[in-house]
Amino acid sequence: MALQYRGLTFAAAATASIGEDDFSKDGTGVGQLWEPATGLLCDYLQAAASSSLRGAHVLELGAGLGAPGLLCARLGAARVTLTDYHPLVLERLRASVLLNLGAASSAAVERFAWGGAPPHCGAQPLLLGADLGVSERAAELLAAGVKACLAPGGVFLYAHQERRAIVREGEGKFRREDTDSALERLVAALRPLHCRTFYSRRVEDGLGERVLLIGFGEAASLAGMPDWREPSQEDLKNGNAEGWHESIAKRPRHEQEQV
Repeated sequence: MALQYRGLTFAAAATASIGEDDFSKDGTGVGQLWEPATGLLCDYLQAAASSSLRGAHVLELGAGLGAPGLLCARLGAARVTLTDYHPLVLERLRASVLLNLGAASSAAVERFAWGGAPPHCGAQPLLLGADLGVSERAAELLAAGVKACLAPGGVFLYAHQERRAIVREGEGKFRREDTDSALERLVAALRPLHCRTFYSRRVEDGLGERVLLIGFGEAASLAGMPDWREPSQEDLKNGNAEGWHESIAKRPRHEQEQV
């Protein structure tokens, strides 16, 4: 059965379904739509970055359903490459490209396992990803994938849902960690790239965690990326449904939040 999301149609795999045997050792499924990280990334692309996407070359890592990448193609990107490693995911991505963009589309689907040989398309100036570094090991592999695919001066735009582990202490007590160790590992592994948080919103799970929109790249490249906030009730009353955005370089330094 096809899935509708953001005005896009996503095909089901033509052969078999992706089952429990395809899950990674981290317990995360492959080929899935991970909300709310995917939603935040798509919100940003539609509201703030749509004008800068026209003519852009984009590569999505760990595409899964490929929503952000396909959205970029709809918004005018000149070339979009959707990458993943699982054969059923790649099959479904190719079918979704045909459904949404047609046979003449410049969008391509390539197999890419992080840490392996880079995709044939070569390094690209804009990389996308949503909720990929879910463990410290996954974060290390993701960093290797970013380094293999990011062109000099490029930006990796990444949406990440915080996950703070619950650890058991003495006397049977439990404590939630203060930080997200997987995200910390990703930031460390991607150095010397700079890191900026463009936006964060609370996840409605009762745990107080956030989903973050983060950019990795050279300082000048990140300064040229548009900043964004969601529309307020006042914005909506005034007919501004896209929210506010401007170059992050125009903001006071103390407002250029770091992870």
